[in-house]
Formats: sequence, C-alpha cells, structure tokens
Amino acid sequence: MSDQNTKHNLTKEKGFTLIEVALAIAILGLGLSTLVALSTRLVDDTLHEINRTYASIISDYLLEVHLVENSNNTQINTQVQNPDPNNPNQTQQTGDTQTLNPGTRNSSGSVMQKLSNYGYFNGINKESETTYLNNAWTYKIQHEPLTLPLTKDQFEMITSTVSWGKSASDSVSIGIMVKIEQNAR
Repeated sequence: MSDQNTKHNLTKEKGFTLIEVALAIAILGLGLSTLVALSTRLVDDTLHEINRTYASIISDYLLEVHLVENSNNTQINTQVQNPDPNNPNQTQQTGDTQTLNPGTRNSSGSVMQKLSNYGYFNGINKESETTYLNNAWTYKIQHEPLTLPLTKDQFEMITSTVSWGKSASDSVSIGIMVKIEQNAR
C-alpha cells in the first residue's frame, strides 16, 4: 500500500515540465518578435506618409507656379546662375523677372534648387526647417497633348511629379487638364 501512496503523491505534485517551459518561452519569443516587426513597420509607414504629404504639398506648389509662369511669363522672381543656352529646359534671368525660352514646357531637377529659385525658403531658416528634404528629392513637370472626343478644342495634361526615393511608391504626381488657347501655339 505504501507503493501505491507514493505513486499517488507523485502525480499530484504541481509545477511545469521542461517541455511546457520551453514551449511557453518559444511562444513568448514569437509574440515579442512579431511586436517588434510590427512596430518597425508602423514607423516606416508613418515616415513614408510624412514624405508623401510633403511631396504632395511641393508638387502642388510647383504645378501652380508652373501654370503662372506659362500664363504670363513675368510673375516669378528667380535667380538662375550660369544659364546654359544648349539646354532648352533652362530658364534665363532677365532683369528681375523670369522668361521661359520659347517652347520650354517640360522641366526636371532638384526640388531644393527649384524651391530656392522661387523664394520658397525666404524668411525661414532653410537648414532647420527643411530637414526632410535632401538632394534625393527631385521633380518633373510634363506637358502631354490630349485629344478629347466630341470637341474641337485642344487640351493638354500638365503633370507635376515629386520623387524622394528609388521605389515607384516613393513619388507623388498631381495633374491638371488645361485648355490650350488657339493663339497660344
């Protein structure tokens, strides 16, 4: 009977086996690594959306300035240094106003340089207020003719694109459809 009492006492002992502890640690480790990966992804997504917001604002600004330039070419004061006559997309400094070369329609380059030319940073500390911008930020403005059915009018799509990385998702494009005046061409 004492043998049976000993077996009975052993089965009622409380505690965890080594396998149960190892399994609990594995599950805990998997859960913690998932949380770390998720938080890293959330930080990356937040930074990406911040960049998209800045790019949207800048793209819209560049498109609006481009439209003003093309509607009357003497509105924007710029400081272009060493204009290259061999580059048809280059602007020329004429007194205090900017005049586009005839046929200049598409342009591209550094966002920082373009914004500086337009006086975008006047009155602010450029170094401290623009930490999100760097030389990797570029812009492109394109004009594409549109043919619309049921109309004799000519239209074109003007698209402003701002990019900040190498991925296709690291860019924002804003476009506007504009009627071309017959005497403008």
